[in-house]
Amino acid sequence: MRAISTRKHKALIPALQQLAESGVEPDQQDVQMKEIRDVTQALEQAYGKYEQLIAMLAESITEYEKMHHRFKVEIVGPALRTRSRKAKSESVKPPFQKNLKMALVK
Repeated sequence: MRAISTRKHKALIPALQQLAESGVEPDQQDVQMKEIRDVTQALEQAYGKYEQLIAMLAESITEYEKMHHRFKVEIVGPALRTRSRKAKSESVKPPFQKNLKMALVK
């Protein structure tokens, strides 16, 4: 999946308008102008929906990153430190400590 290029989208709209203004035979001008307006409108709507979805995705990513950071700092970090202190005193390392450390690495 690739992003939609804003530059290409913005370049296409004037190109469609130029096409509408030139190269249209007089007897079919109304039909072709309507088709071009319909296509332009459809493209603008699709691009608007795309921008909304991208904004929602950015918001979701930010929310996830905040939760991940909070979980890492407030729950996993203290738990690892407690277990590490306990393991040092008992000379035994818990088997899951390695997995928890890997989850904290970015």
